[in-house]
Amino acid sequence: MAAAKHLGRASVRFAPALLLACVVTGCGSGAGSAGSGSSPAKDFVAEANAICARADERARALTGSGSKIKPESVGAAATLLRQTETELERLRPPAGSAAGFQRFLSLARGEIDLVSALAAAIRDRNLAAVRAATSRLNSKASNEAAQKIGLTVCAREAG
Repeated sequence: MAAAKHLGRASVRFAPALLLACVVTGCGSGAGSAGSGSSPAKDFVAEANAICARADERARALTGSGSKIKPESVGAAATLLRQTETELERLRPPAGSAAGFQRFLSLARGEIDLVSALAAAIRDRNLAAVRAATSRLNSKASNEAAQKIGLTVCAREAG
């Protein structure tokens, strides 16, 4: 999942695929219905990607028509990421994806913590802390972990 990436003078790039990028209940409705030809692995991937797609959609509301959000909106981005994390944690990956999924969630949690720290630094007008948080947000590790287990939407950079 991607997350907040760069702090510009008055804006922050928000790439919600972090995240975990991902959110909302009711994802994948009907995914496991009889006769659908689905498997637990396909259902898991479809549900996780649906969560991430909804999170991406909600993140776009924070950025408006551009790819930047105002610094004061970083707190809302952190909240969105936490909601997404909660939704993803409810999923039960198939055995073959469990370790990779846990790695993805762990990396994403670290990025979410950085987004939260960034929001606090912006609120407190602490430029040194803003720089420190944004420099640590440049990792694509969570996106790569998501990609490895087929969570292509969760691995996608917003843009």
